[in-house]
Amino acid sequence: MNTHTTTFPATYEEKLRLTRRALREINADSRAGKLRPKLRRFVLSDHERAVLQALEWLLEGRSDEFCSSALETAGGAAGKPAPVGRREFLRYRRKAKTGENVLRWALLLHDVAKDREDQGGAHALRCAEVARQALARIRREECGLSLTEKKLVVWLVAHHDVLGNIFTAERFPDHLLKITRGAKDFDRRINLLQVVMLCDLRGTLGGKFLSRDKAEFWLRLSNRRAVERQHAHRLSYRIKRWTGHVTGAPDPDKSRVLRRRLSLSEPSSSPAKSALEDRVTFVVDGFYLFTALTTGQLITLLERVTAAVAPIKRKEVTLVFDTKYKPPPPGETSAALVHYTNQLDRGELEIRVSGNEVHCV
Repeated sequence: MNTHTTTFPATYEEKLRLTRRALREINADSRAGKLRPKLRRFVLSDHERAVLQALEWLLEGRSDEFCSSALETAGGAAGKPAPVGRREFLRYRRKAKTGENVLRWALLLHDVAKDREDQGGAHALRCAEVARQALARIRREECGLSLTEKKLVVWLVAHHDVLGNIFTAERFPDHLLKITRGAKDFDRRINLLQVVMLCDLRGTLGGKFLSRDKAEFWLRLSNRRAVERQHAHRLSYRIKRWTGHVTGAPDPDKSRVLRRRLSLSEPSSSPAKSALEDRVTFVVDGFYLFTALTTGQLITLLERVTAAVAPIKRKEVTLVFDTKYKPPPPGETSAALVHYTNQLDRGELEIRVSGNEVHCV
């Protein structure tokens, strides 16, 4: 990996000095509690240096360095995903230029309290807490950050791996809406988070190429409407995979009720869960009608049902359609299907919860 730069040492020397001073103060503070054993003498690892180097290349417009290993490694070989090119590079650079100092601090601190054995994303919140305490000990005139910008840095550190989790389907895209709930600067937060993710991944991959599909996917999550659209696509994909086996299923006259389980939510350790995060498992009674609905109707139905059962904290419910449904003859439409689609589209479908059963009337 090419590591030469003219600005890297000077840019971060003072930030490193301030950070080390703050960490020494935290270690000496008895109120730091359980954070103290986790802190180390802050020496930048190879990964952290590579991440900061990637940010400097991005800010300086040095696409050759940022994309060079990608182009050399991929080389247009058949079967390999395309690497990040100059078009994507320039789009990320425009985002990075809107918050240079915030990004430098966020990437400097993004792994500040990470242990060597930390392999997942559990370190992010711990690093964010250390970053919060460290920045609180650094004056504005020293770091160049306002109080609002300090909070933004901490937020970026806390969520620096979220976009990667969304790409790998460990989280739904609407997680971005949850972590920005109440924020008035949604677009700016997400734009800077995209840059943090790209540089973090660039530093992690080193000599391996950075694939264009990841960079483009994250760019598609730049505003609330786009996030909602991607969330619907992801939910649609999960539902289609779940219902895709029904081709060739038993004749409904011989087996009217086909029961399958569907868990719609992502694994989550967060105590603040919305309706779709309650990990409700549906057992569907009336599976043929269920699978005849369009993807949009399925999403609407399942979100309504999940919201209905969330207050009673059911982990598994049976979804019952109170009208029998049989696949109609070719060219005809089932009366039951018409009923449910009309009720759904008008928002008039009645959801009744009785014990572990949810009836769609």
